[in-house]
Amino acid sequence: MKRTVSLILTAALLSCSLYTCGSESDADGTQETAAQTAAEPVTEQTTEEAEIELTPRDFGGIDFTFLGVDPQSRQDWTVNTYSETVAAEESGEAITDAIYRRNLRLEEFYNIHIKEESTSREDVGKTALKVIMAGDDAYQVVNLTGISASSLLNSPDALYDLYDISTLDFSNSWWDSNSVETFTINGKLYNAVGDMNLRSFFASVVLMMNKQMIETHDLEDPFTLVKEGTWTVDKLLSLAAAVSSDIDGDGKLGLADNVGFFGESTTGHWALNSMGINTVTNIDGIPTITLYSERAVDALAKYVELLRSGEYAIYASDISSQYPTENIWYSRMMPMLMSDQLLFYNHYLGSALDLRNMQSDFGIIPLPKYDESQETYYTATHPCYVSFMTIPATNADPEGTGLLMEAMNKLSSAYVVPAVYETTLVGKVIRDTESEEMLDIIFANRVYDIGYIFDWGGVSSFAPNLVSKNSTDFVSAYEKQEAKIQKAIDKYMEANS
Repeated sequence: MKRTVSLILTAALLSCSLYTCGSESDADGTQETAAQTAAEPVTEQTTEEAEIELTPRDFGGIDFTFLGVDPQSRQDWTVNTYSETVAAEESGEAITDAIYRRNLRLEEFYNIHIKEESTSREDVGKTALKVIMAGDDAYQVVNLTGISASSLLNSPDALYDLYDISTLDFSNSWWDSNSVETFTINGKLYNAVGDMNLRSFFASVVLMMNKQMIETHDLEDPFTLVKEGTWTVDKLLSLAAAVSSDIDGDGKLGLADNVGFFGESTTGHWALNSMGINTVTNIDGIPTITLYSERAVDALAKYVELLRSGEYAIYASDISSQYPTENIWYSRMMPMLMSDQLLFYNHYLGSALDLRNMQSDFGIIPLPKYDESQETYYTATHPCYVSFMTIPATNADPEGTGLLMEAMNKLSSAYVVPAVYETTLVGKVIRDTESEEMLDIIFANRVYDIGYIFDWGGVSSFAPNLVSKNSTDFVSAYEKQEAKIQKAIDKYMEANS
């Protein structure tokens, strides 16, 4: 299982970085060459692994600086308190301690000081772009977040083509092959997910379910349905309907009732991804619009019914409008799941860290298929948490940066991935072997929708807008937006030629 997670977790850890590395000289003042960089690996002994081979180089005590998400900017979810790149000291918390030990090895072996500058998750991309366009060599790597990615990724001249850096090897298991394949456009790669991208690991969009409610209402077991390949959107609707009840008699489902499902407008997009439908798909290196099909029209209509009919679900905007200063996902909806009032909670995997005190048992499953003929389950990635490594074009030593990022992701595979998966998720959060099996499925089929990440022609808002408007008029909305999406793709491809 550890091997499976490490292979997938390339971004799954999966979080999103971008930055530059200044040129450094060796002891006698001469610039290090690529040949020196490619020296024979040295075996380093650790207490965690029998041996970890790292390629040697002395960086002369430089500061190696990342730009990333400020862990102090949001203190609601536990996962928001982690930095992907730095830890001041060991604290007894498994993930933080793993990051600290990883960095200690890197700093000692390579003679560097790892530092991080940070901003809000919404501002990482534009902050990086401003610095890069000014010609500033402030960051060696940028951990780019999905929610902030479009401005930077649509400016390919601001980033290195990662394939041009000989010290990066994306065939290694600590890189997420799904991300590498998806983001290789026109033969070039500007962002990828590695095992150091902690936020990406937690970005997987899942369903957390209340197992007590399954038992109380004598429902079909969702774990069994997933394993049999019969977990479909129609099954989801059926189970959600079976538990939904207007307890307080006010004529609508609310915080005092029993509810089958909780979701938001973006659930519509995640639902399409889970059914194998991407807004834009990389086909032989060419971004191709794949949003429209009869299947997509019907699939989204089912989720509009689920979220907006008032029969099965609480829709996030209905509650957030009542509590505008709160994170209602954390303050209102998670307590409903924990108090046996909510059957299915749709959110990112990282929110499961905040269920450790739940008295009733809960489980984790993927979003359902469209129908039983769908070959596999797919897992969308939450844009607020998915994270990518990028290297700014102002980086004066890209080969050195590549060497360090290979080492950091390799050591993350040995230190951080086990701390996240085995120690934290399996050891402290998950309470059943079935959920552990579900994580295998979830991590194996993670989706990075390039249309959503690049937001060509505003396509990231397409499905959420229909859900928000309580509309199933997919065809009309698509006809109005298709040309705009294609124009933005064409513009990007011209810039990326």
